Amino acid sequence: MKRDWIIYFISLPVMILWIYVGMDKFFNWEEHYRAFLNQPLPQNWSTRLATILPTLELLLGGFLLFPRFRWFGFLGSVLLLAAFSTYVGLVWIGVFPEVPCSCAGIFRQLLWGGHVIVNLIFLLLSLIGLYLSSNQEGQ
Repeated sequence: MKRDWIIYFISLPVMILWIYVGMDKFFNWEEHYRAFLNQPLPQNWSTRLATILPTLELLLGGFLLFPRFRWFGFLGSVLLLAAFSTYVGLVWIGVFPEVPCSCAGIFRQLLWGGHVIVNLIFLLLSLIGLYLSSNQEGQ
């Protein structure tokens, strides 16, 4: 029972993150889409990813809402946050030229180092949630 509450409280901030950023990207579609087209990716990838990414973020938020699907939400969060953290870290250390942030809401205000820190915090929460949810059957 205690583990269920811990998993729930770990899932809340991650769920809020995904729902917030996914909805913000859809509500500010033009800005998000333009920023995505300026990423160092082939244009056909950018076009597809601009749509897939907010949809995936909302889906992960939905998975984290329901205990039955929470493990999948944590797994997807780990994978997506690891990819984001790697990309942002590479931008931060100068591997890619300065690129516009296609991030949502308040995250647009962060510098690249701040993005890395925020991503790593949410990645850590997701890893803990994934670990606890995967071991839940062993109680």
